[in-house]
Amino acid sequence: ERWIPIAPPLMDILKSARGMPRAYILPGKNNGPMTYGEIWYHWSIIRDAAGLSQDITLHYFRHNYVTMCRDAGIRPDDAMRLVGHTSYQTTLKHYTHDTDAHMASVGEQVAEMFSDKKSCTKVAQDDFGE
Repeated sequence: ERWIPIAPPLMDILKSARGMPRAYILPGKNNGPMTYGEIWYHWSIIRDAAGLSQDITLHYFRHNYVTMCRDAGIRPDDAMRLVGHTSYQTTLKHYTHDTDAHMASVGEQVAEMFSDKKSCTKVAQDDFGE
């Protein structure tokens, strides 16, 4: 188990659907957790109704969530905890993807480094004895 923040609009929806405090919001058979097969069955119905490609799996949303965390400025070690990874390198290397918006932001940051507002009075020196 881990703590996961939920946006207030979603929390309102979940609270109204929740019912009993220990009940599953989306229960499987016998009001227990869904089995792997039940999850994929329901996902295929949702995916098809939304017109999504069969290539899009539930795991796709995990990658998307981690990338959104990066774009929102959430630190890699915090994103790592949110998704349950034991290493932030896994979070960065395998789950965080470049987006056009992110790369545009990086480009703006690089441009800002060399803008008229900044002063490049000291240049990095090497320590090779030259």
